[in-house]
Amino acid sequence: MKTLESRKMSAVVALCAGASVMAQVNDAAPDAGAFGPDRQIQVSPESLGDSVAGPFNVELGANIDTYGVVHAFGHYWVTASRRDPIAHAIWKFDEDGRFIKAFEQAPETMQTSIGYRDGAADEGANQLYFVWGWGQFAIHEYDPSTGDLSLRCTQDVSIAWPVKSLARTPRGTLITKAHFGPIIEFDEYGNRIAMWTDPGFSATGCAYDAASDSYWWATITGVIVETDTNMQLTGRSFDGTASFTAFDGSGGLDIYADARSASGDAFVMLGQGAPDEIAAYEAPAGASAHHSTGPLSCLVPPPAFVPCYLDTVFGANSSTSVGGVVYMDVEVGIDDLIIPGLEVNTSLDGLAPFQIEMWTRPGGYAGGECNVSEWTLVAIGNGSGRGLNAHSRVIFQTPPTLNAGDTVGVALVAVGADHQFTIGNGSNENYSDNFMSVRMGAADDVPFSQCAPPSPSVWNGRFYYVRFTTLGCIGCPGCACEFEPIPDCNIHDFLAFQNLFVTGNPCAIDLDITTGIGVGDIFDFLAFQSDFVRGCP
Repeated sequence: MKTLESRKMSAVVALCAGASVMAQVNDAAPDAGAFGPDRQIQVSPESLGDSVAGPFNVELGANIDTYGVVHAFGHYWVTASRRDPIAHAIWKFDEDGRFIKAFEQAPETMQTSIGYRDGAADEGANQLYFVWGWGQFAIHEYDPSTGDLSLRCTQDVSIAWPVKSLARTPRGTLITKAHFGPIIEFDEYGNRIAMWTDPGFSATGCAYDAASDSYWWATITGVIVETDTNMQLTGRSFDGTASFTAFDGSGGLDIYADARSASGDAFVMLGQGAPDEIAAYEAPAGASAHHSTGPLSCLVPPPAFVPCYLDTVFGANSSTSVGGVVYMDVEVGIDDLIIPGLEVNTSLDGLAPFQIEMWTRPGGYAGGECNVSEWTLVAIGNGSGRGLNAHSRVIFQTPPTLNAGDTVGVALVAVGADHQFTIGNGSNENYSDNFMSVRMGAADDVPFSQCAPPSPSVWNGRFYYVRFTTLGCIGCPGCACEFEPIPDCNIHDFLAFQNLFVTGNPCAIDLDITTGIGVGDIFDFLAFQSDFVRGCP
């Protein structure tokens, strides 16, 4: 069993798996008589103060729903979902409701219909937190110098109900409520600290009020209710629907300091309707919810496998039309490879959604470019455009497997995007590592329509793969630093590997490929250290 310290050290590493697909889309207010406890809440004589800001339209386009809001670092951060194709994001707005920038959610949410729900923050620690699914939360780090967010990690929590609300407690833990169910407090490792029985209301958002040491909850009907620290209703409640254009249901909730409020503090709530909006009100007795209780990390069990990747080149000098295709041959080594996703080069930017279809043909692509009947569609992935010569990540809905020893033609069809590629010159057409080889390749504006499409055309991209061996562990020379969602080979990767090595984890990887997978000897450690010093990948 790990000590707390070793758990913390391994916690800083990789991406957890396991978001559940949820059936509902926009949350609508329940019909009369449904979810009776909500209907029993009486709005107290006390009322929300004057409007501070909004309502601001945060539904920036068709096929979009929004779910949560948190105020931090002088901005509103809204969780937004595109459903078809799936491409979820965190949208940054200024305090006057102007859209600033979009940031990607955790890759796991790209396989769910909704993605992130409510959020919370610790501004002193430069962190934002979001909850989704049946007990998953994500930690994003805020960069004060750029104003950008980057995903730190995700974590599962032992919760048997769908969750929508989230707040940071003064103890440094997190608190949520099953939408119609108990209230649960949990720590950064996903351990349940406390649980209270259902207090009799739904919850789509939550915020801690430091002034009265209480919690405020946004119910689905738009009534904001207060509970004490024993999670009992205090009798204080407010109608939070008045400022919205067309209110159908509530989303996230937050309390924050706002100089525009007469009390100095404000509630902000997300209202789902036509359109989805956020509105801020003068808080009656609230205080900033953002106490600095220290940064959080994620506890991630030592990985049974670590995603490796094979890069080609990024530096396009040609492109297909939107909907185009690139062809290549992939030769698989001695192990089956699962392909969880790709990174591609497209001119699509702003995190605009697109899809990649992956088709395969036994033996290679040549000769099948104009005969779709010879190809099999093996995967569809959801992507978000990051722009020319940037890595736009694609997550496959169902990861395909390439079988050991096979050579297959691969056709990547871009749906709703173009392919940016490089013209082959004889020296840039082959890429390989110990486990797979890729030979380029051709490109065409219309898939499977031309028997001799332009070649050599070099796909710009990255194949992510997971290698299984008979021992169930992985040897991953050349990508020792892929311990995080973004393989930047930072100090957390080094500490994580060091922890796995010191604790004798048998999956600590045979990095030097000389002493046997799972041996975990000093040569493996030195190989990792060498990769780290060189700044791999």
